Amino acid sequence: MKNVFDMNYKRDRWDGDCFKVRTLPADLVGRVDAAAQQRVALLLNEPPRLYRTLRLVFLLLTGFLAVLGLEMLSAGNLPVGATLLVLAAASLVALAVVWVRGNAKRLSDVEIEAELQALDAEMERETAHLREVMSVPGDAAIVDVPSRIYNSHLRTDGETYGNGLCPVFVEEASLCFFDGEYVLAIPFAEITGIVEVKSPLTIDGWMKEVPHTAAPYDAYDITELGEGEDIYRLGSYCAVRCRREGEDYQVIIPRYDIDVILALTGLALTDGE
Repeated sequence: MKNVFDMNYKRDRWDGDCFKVRTLPADLVGRVDAAAQQRVALLLNEPPRLYRTLRLVFLLLTGFLAVLGLEMLSAGNLPVGATLLVLAAASLVALAVVWVRGNAKRLSDVEIEAELQALDAEMERETAHLREVMSVPGDAAIVDVPSRIYNSHLRTDGETYGNGLCPVFVEEASLCFFDGEYVLAIPFAEITGIVEVKSPLTIDGWMKEVPHTAAPYDAYDITELGEGEDIYRLGSYCAVRCRREGEDYQVIIPRYDIDVILALTGLALTDGE
């Protein structure tokens, strides 16, 4: 059975590509990516690129001059060796100056907070615009949808699911998900059932505004794996299962969000394997 939101790394395609009905225009995708990169840059709060480049140049130059100078001294070429070591020392001083000035260019905590608030407000407006462009209802409920990338040759390949948010809604007798770039639609006629699978699932990222230990999520079997790592094990999970052209698919939904799906489809939750 294929997971609609899983990606086959080798084939560079999503398993649920056949369910895509709308695609976000490329220019809007670029704007979303740029905003995400800007947020990461703010959180990292690194010095400007010029200072980072100069820092690397002087670091390499210092090492090169020092090693070459020592080799000249060991070969008995005192004047050249001494000159190279003096140059290495000068390069080291320049590195220290660049390092200090670069750090001085970093934003203060207050400035970062203000920038993040402004960026979050901009992203909120952009998200509303994206949903409008993609015909996603403004009142669409949002659920967690775990997904994964497999066949990546990594040691932990396919073991952990990345946890993401998807607005979900009904359109033309189909259950629709918007993953931020595509709208995927599963016709009600193709849904074979909604089941609870009594097997654990590991997810990366807790997306809710309150901790997993707070109500209503404390009523579910959720365990944090490693303090501060944001990895969680769900004691069980649910799946919307469907069949298209002889192939079985499913969308994984955490147990704590499945009531939203049940309300939209009018279907009952049954026991899975």
